[in-house]
Amino acid sequence: MRIVQLDLIRGVALLGIFVINITLFAYSETGQIEFYQQLGEHFPSMENGLGSFLYSHLMLTSYSLIQALFSQKMMTLFSFLFGASIILMTEKLDQKSASSLSVFYRRNFWLMVIGALHLLVWYGDILFVYALSGFLLYPVRKLNAKTLICLSIPLYIVCTLYIGPALSAYYGSSTADAHSNLSFDNLKLIKYFTLSLANMLIGMALYKLGYILGKSSTKVYRNWAIGGFISGLVLQGLALFINEAYGVVVDLNNLASILQALSYIGIIVLWSQSNKLLWLQIRLQAIGRAALTHYLLQTLISVLLFYPLFLNFRALELDLLQQILVVLGVWGLQLFIGKILMDKLKFGPVEWLWRSLYYWQRQPFRRLF
Repeated sequence: MRIVQLDLIRGVALLGIFVINITLFAYSETGQIEFYQQLGEHFPSMENGLGSFLYSHLMLTSYSLIQALFSQKMMTLFSFLFGASIILMTEKLDQKSASSLSVFYRRNFWLMVIGALHLLVWYGDILFVYALSGFLLYPVRKLNAKTLICLSIPLYIVCTLYIGPALSAYYGSSTADAHSNLSFDNLKLIKYFTLSLANMLIGMALYKLGYILGKSSTKVYRNWAIGGFISGLVLQGLALFINEAYGVVVDLNNLASILQALSYIGIIVLWSQSNKLLWLQIRLQAIGRAALTHYLLQTLISVLLFYPLFLNFRALELDLLQQILVVLGVWGLQLFIGKILMDKLKFGPVEWLWRSLYYWQRQPFRRLF
């Protein structure tokens, strides 16, 4: 039986993560660093006229909102869900007296293969890292929530005090190699692996607590929805203040992302219980049920739009507002086709292939009416 709250959260996270990924498609890795370094050049000024002033102001405001509301928050939310799915799947197999060990490791192996193939197309893939992280989590799946949270803390500390500041130097300085002995690519890999592992541990804990399943009280969800959101914004503001006042980079966005992801879960669960905008909930749930398919669909569309072999939008060097228009267009397409797809199929096409591979048995594909 599907857990609609999980599908809804997953659908929101999948669309949200594209807000961050769009720049990775729109620019090469080198171009991406230059893009963020040059954002400061668009500081609002009346020298070029009122229209330019308003446009630059809107772009900076959009950038600030994206950083505050989306940056790392959606990846954290998605990682929570992946961690929760580990327990959800293994519990079902254990109840059926099936071999959860072999299925689990086949599941991660084939996800790693899909991620490796995805990496050949786009350098920003996260599936490969998720699969690597997942390999380590089977032995801890039966630990209690408190222990799982404690295991995640050292990983967050490493990211906050070392990896985060080292990576920030690459975006803000042309002499970034002086800040770390590790290359930019190695730092990114370590960050995503460490954070994914830590977030998955939290996701497993949230499953055991029932929070991510919609089993907590309305009061708990309301408190987290408000408190987590405000606390996350305050932490990000504090990090900016410390950087400006003392020149010290502390990546408090890691902690802020946890708090805001918990807030988003609270908001989404409360929304699902209210039945408001039910048509949108249904469409987001459909996307959540086929999240892997939609994740790869975002890549397919972006490759066709941005890569030199195809439409080559990269040559246009789209600014942030133009990128947002692309995001809105892709969202509209996915919301439209997602429900049509899941009305006819039991699984998304890529999910069906993945499940057939890790269960080593052809899974039912079409929905029977």
